Amino acid sequence: MTGLRSFIDRVLRLKEEQDALTSDIREVYAEAKSSGFDKTAMGHLVAHLRKREKDPVKLQELSTFFELYLHEYDNGTEVANIDHAHTHEANATEIVNEPLAAHEAETADPVTGELPDIPAHLDRRARAAA
Repeated sequence: MTGLRSFIDRVLRLKEEQDALTSDIREVYAEAKSSGFDKTAMGHLVAHLRKREKDPVKLQELSTFFELYLHEYDNGTEVANIDHAHTHEANATEIVNEPLAAHEAETADPVTGELPDIPAHLDRRARAAA
């Protein structure tokens, strides 16, 4: 059981560090807000930049689909059901690299506006796009 205790103690220490970092991040957002910046917009920007850094191709693909769906919705036309697995190569020249704030706002942290890193298999937005 000493192995389990060691793992649990490490996780608890890391959770304490995580709590401290979360508090520090909230303080930065509060300071930015007091300087006139919109903390939700900043949170979306931070989340977008983190996603772009992790997987720029996937982010571009999602942005492409978002723009396509928005365009089709606004124009009242139907989108063909296409195979998403092969579209990112075909649409590479049409990519608009913008935040997906319109449909991500519902999951944003209410204090910072940041979007959580959700594994694709748990992300209902990714499942809906597939």
